[in-house]
Amino acid sequence: MTSECPKPEAKNAAAPTTSVPAPSALQDERAEAALSITSLGKALDHFVGEPVIRRLIPCAITSILACAFVVIEHRYGNRNRQSYLVFNLFLGWLPVLWSCLAVHLSRRGGQRPISFWVCSALWLLFLPNAPYVFTDLTHLLGKSLPHYWTDMAKILLFAMGAMGAGMLSLRLMHSLVAREFGRTIGWLFVLGVSVLSSIGVALGRFRRWNSWDALHNPQNILKDAFDLTGVPSVTHPTGWFVVMLSVLIFCSYLLLMGLEPHTQTSEPEPKRLDVPNS
Repeated sequence: MTSECPKPEAKNAAAPTTSVPAPSALQDERAEAALSITSLGKALDHFVGEPVIRRLIPCAITSILACAFVVIEHRYGNRNRQSYLVFNLFLGWLPVLWSCLAVHLSRRGGQRPISFWVCSALWLLFLPNAPYVFTDLTHLLGKSLPHYWTDMAKILLFAMGAMGAGMLSLRLMHSLVAREFGRTIGWLFVLGVSVLSSIGVALGRFRRWNSWDALHNPQNILKDAFDLTGVPSVTHPTGWFVVMLSVLIFCSYLLLMGLEPHTQTSEPEPKRLDVPNS
């Protein structure tokens, strides 16, 4: 009987080996993770040459929350009807990639490389995917159904994330054009891009073209573009849609510019960066 008494003591002696990590160790791990994220953000800002991360964070939070709602409804509500919004949101973020690459390539000095023009063309080609998500409101069913208003809020959340990312990419390209050609040309560039993007949205929604079709069937796309926008009047619904969506895109960009500090919106004097030294 007495030989069994030390056994509980042996268990108590081994217990500290399974204790949880100290709070200081967890804090160190979190600090290292935060430092890694900060370093990654600084690296991206340095790569582009502008404070991209600070502007991307609101768009990223909005997009993550939108995708989270789709996952929650699919897992707990057995609803998978609007999963296509995730792919549309992905397409809406692609202009950010192309604009960052284009701005980075433009800062190398000298004449523009071919890769710069390729990235710029891809940016313009994919930019209509950002405002296009707003047109997904057409998939809403009748107001008498129980999920009508929640689906509307969800689509608008996806549209805000995609539109914010698209306007950020336009901000980068606007800065590039304004640095090289001046403020007036820069704003004319924004206006022209707003019109072209709205035409792209109309082609996608009414004629079911996508961005890749422009690479292998440009003639038919141009023909449809002229057909859709030939009579931009109230009596021509698709043409009038292009006018109104152009205004929406341009005003969305104005809102973005208005929310930035004054030091961020001021453009330098016209300066050409690709003039070779004589």
